[in-house]
Amino acid sequence: MKKYISYVAVALVALFTSCSNDDITIETAYTFNVNASTVISSFVQATPGELETFSESNEKLRIRILIYNNNGELVVQDQGYFTNYNTQLKTVKNLASGTYTVIGISDVVVLSGNSVKTEFWHLSGESKLSEMKIEDGGLLGYEARILGIAKNTLNIRANESGSLSIDLKPAGALIYGIIWNAGVFSDIEKYWLFANKSSEALSFDASGNYVITEKNDGSTRYKIVGIDAVDGNHYHYNYILPMSNLNLYFECIDTDGNYHGFDGLTGTTISLNAGDEYACHLDLYGWGDYYKKVTSESAFNYPGPTSASAKLSRKKWTNVDKTAKIPNEIFSKLNRVLKASDIK
Repeated sequence: MKKYISYVAVALVALFTSCSNDDITIETAYTFNVNASTVISSFVQATPGELETFSESNEKLRIRILIYNNNGELVVQDQGYFTNYNTQLKTVKNLASGTYTVIGISDVVVLSGNSVKTEFWHLSGESKLSEMKIEDGGLLGYEARILGIAKNTLNIRANESGSLSIDLKPAGALIYGIIWNAGVFSDIEKYWLFANKSSEALSFDASGNYVITEKNDGSTRYKIVGIDAVDGNHYHYNYILPMSNLNLYFECIDTDGNYHGFDGLTGTTISLNAGDEYACHLDLYGWGDYYKKVTSESAFNYPGPTSASAKLSRKKWTNVDKTAKIPNEIFSKLNRVLKASDIK
């Protein structure tokens, strides 16, 4: 009997020893700092500071971090809400040794209490990296549409703590529409910068890289920037995803809802990359349109003649679909006014 008890004791010791060596996963605390200021730091702003804070009190910058294991499965995530871009999401996560793909995302949302009421970009499929997608919500939000993304690869050894700083980068480009002498036509209600196509989603692969889906059926036009037809020089801007062979051009809408183009103006064609910035000018006093890649504040300067000449000649479009390409305008914002004190 004693010999039997001895055998059982040895077996139990062996069992527990095996469990402690093979089944217990040792995790290490790792610190993550997700920096949002780098999303807008490369942009030249027509009015300094206009991208850095939000004009609506319930607009918040949402910063998210998603951490995937070597199989592309979501291990842990976190998020925070902030009032401007000069901030970081700081979080500590316990992770086992291994290789991880870390995705950082920033976007702007409208809150109702503690819940998200409106988002300009919709994240889906995030439980699996290769199925993750970020889709355009179809809303005109101006600075609220700015989207930042970053990908990092992290290797963690057992019992090795550390930290990772993630600098988010712009996933899209900033487009300014600038109207000079905007009130010269008494029957015009609004000016629009149009595009021939749209980019509406980012799809991720198993490595955390993403591709952009373009939408172009050859006939639908897409509104990019809208500017009210009131006296003075005015601008607004929008944020869109990169596209190749993008045709930009101006039109206007009269008080009866009719679309008008401008004789002799054909717009421009550009290939738009992430982080790019373009100023698109339209002078209603005869000078015409002008499109400039922004590298300094001078791109916002008046590029036309020093004195006013004749008004541009308009032509009315017929059989134009008024609904297919109009996104919902979530904020009814006034034009931004261009004055000598603003533009150097």
